Amino acid sequence: MKLYGIIFDMDGTLADTNLVCIEAFQRTFVHFLGRSYSAEEIHALFGPDEEGIVRRIVPDHWQQALKMYLDEYEHAHAAYPAAFSGLLPILERLQADGVRLGIVTGKGQGSAEISLRLLNLGSYFEPVEVGSPDGGIKAGKIQLVLDRWAAAPETVAYLGDALSDVDAARQAGITALAAGWCTNADLAGLAARRPAALFRQVADFEHWLEENLWT
Repeated sequence: MKLYGIIFDMDGTLADTNLVCIEAFQRTFVHFLGRSYSAEEIHALFGPDEEGIVRRIVPDHWQQALKMYLDEYEHAHAAYPAAFSGLLPILERLQADGVRLGIVTGKGQGSAEISLRLLNLGSYFEPVEVGSPDGGIKAGKIQLVLDRWAAAPETVAYLGDALSDVDAARQAGITALAAGWCTNADLAGLAARRPAALFRQVADFEHWLEENLWT
């Protein structure tokens, strides 16, 4: 396989930031609504970016809620200060080999910038395409990256941890890779989507690259 580039999801793929999102939403919603949301309830809201979520849940004060969310997000991020173990050497090798690296995430611009800064990942990825208040735009954002790179779809892969990530990669006509190393990854669901490869550990991704790219 000749790979021109790999596009990465962020939350649950590069770092365990799903938990950061949930904690920040919980604190924000308690403050504005006086009600505790479970992790499952918050996860069910994912799809739109943070602006879209707070517009729906806190419609009368969504600007203030979004600001608080970003403050809480950065605060909570301190507990998750690094990318998943083993990923940085892979990114460094891919970059050194001239493989283009990009990000397509459902996160908003603000939280994506916070994570890239705190995880020291900003220098690896260009471009970084973020989500929308309306949600469901990953396939279109993948196409934007392909256009920016002037790359043929068959030379690019997308690596994400969600079932919708596999679907978006297929819609964009690129190779779908599934990251199953996050603690809350739906391994059975990902396997049922039949991606080109499913990695249960970061080391599995590295082995796949050794066999398919670095041979």
